[in-house]
Amino acid sequence: MFWMLLLMIAYKIESGEMQIVRERGKETILFYGGVVITDTNLVLTSPSAIYVEKEGIMELSGPVSGVSGSRSLRCERATIFEKSRIFKGYGSCHVEGPGEKLVCDSIILHGDSILAFGNVFVRSEKDSIEAKGSVILLKENFIRSLGNGYLGSTGKDSISLYSDCYIYQDSVLSASKNVALFSPDFEARGDSLYYDRRVRILTLSGNAQAKNEANTIMGDTILSFLNLDNKIDSTVAFPRARLLNRENEKEIFLEADTIKFYTEGRDSLRYFRAYNVKGYYREGGE
Repeated sequence: MFWMLLLMIAYKIESGEMQIVRERGKETILFYGGVVITDTNLVLTSPSAIYVEKEGIMELSGPVSGVSGSRSLRCERATIFEKSRIFKGYGSCHVEGPGEKLVCDSIILHGDSILAFGNVFVRSEKDSIEAKGSVILLKENFIRSLGNGYLGSTGKDSISLYSDCYIYQDSVLSASKNVALFSPDFEARGDSLYYDRRVRILTLSGNAQAKNEANTIMGDTILSFLNLDNKIDSTVAFPRARLLNRENEKEIFLEADTIKFYTEGRDSLRYFRAYNVKGYYREGGE
C-alpha cells in the first residue's frame, strides 16, 4: 500500500531569487524563480515559497510536485510543518507509484501514513483493490475509510462493499453503518460486517440479509462460507432466522431460532436444517 516518508531535517533549498524580511522579531524568507527542496529521500519543486523561521513553516505556491523513491506527488499548493514533520497538500492531489494511485482534494503526509480528504480514490494493483471515501487513512497494508465508503476488488474476487465506515487490514475487512456487499452471485446487507478474505468467511450482524437468485436468508447474525469462486457454499442464520426459497414454481418459507442452509456454490437450495421452526411449503402460483 501507500507510504511516503517526509523528514525535513537536513534539507537543501535552491531558488532563482531569495529575499529576507525581518519584521517585529520575525524573520521570513521569500523564495522566487523556481524552488527546489531536496531532502534525504524527497525532492519537491514549486514556483515560489515562503519560509517563516520562528514557526518552522514553509508555504509552497502551486503547482507543487515531488518525488520520493519510486513515488510521485503533485498538488496545487502545500505547507510543510518542519518541527512536526508534516506535509499538507491542497487541491487536486495525486500520489502515484508502481501499481498505486491516490487522487483526493487535500492530503496530509506524516511518517508512514497518508490522510486523504474529499472525493478520495485509491487503487492498489498489489492488493487488487479500489477504494473511495470522504476521508481515507492509508498505511502499509491498511485502509480506513469514513463517509460514503467503497471498497472493490479488481481481481478474481469481484466483491464490492459500500458502507459509512470500514477498515481493511491484512486481507481482513470490517465495516459498520449501512453495510452492503455485492458480488456477481449474491448480495448481502447488515449493520456491520466482518470478512476474512484469506479463509472466505463472511459475518453480518444487525438486520442481516444475504440473497442470491433463488434464496433469501435473514437473521440478527448471518455467517456465510464462500467457495473459491466467491459463491455461497453454506450459511447459518441466528437468532430470529428466516429463509425464503423460490425456484421451480415452488416456495419455501421458514422461521426458526437457527437455520443452516446449503447451496454448495449453486443458486439453488440443496438442503437445510432448522431448529424450533415454523413455516410453509407452496407449489404452483399464488
